[in-house]
Amino acid sequence: MNDFSTVFRQAVDAIHAEARDLGIPMYEVAEAAGVARATPRRYRSTRLPATIRNVVKLQREIAKRRSVRGGVCA
Repeated sequence: MNDFSTVFRQAVDAIHAEARDLGIPMYEVAEAAGVARATPRRYRSTRLPATIRNVVKLQREIAKRRSVRGGVCA
């Protein structure tokens, strides 16, 4: 399953790559966007933010219930 954690990590990696390609430090990007300087670095850490973990939990629960129903939604 391509869950939201994968999409989130890909988006964060793409942001970092774009900034690097443009020669802009991430702290400048964060500052201009109104985001705390540490946020982009924290997003790249091994632990996902709580919101992302919760979305993944919800996705997995739906997938589990879908498989029990044989892929049929009520």
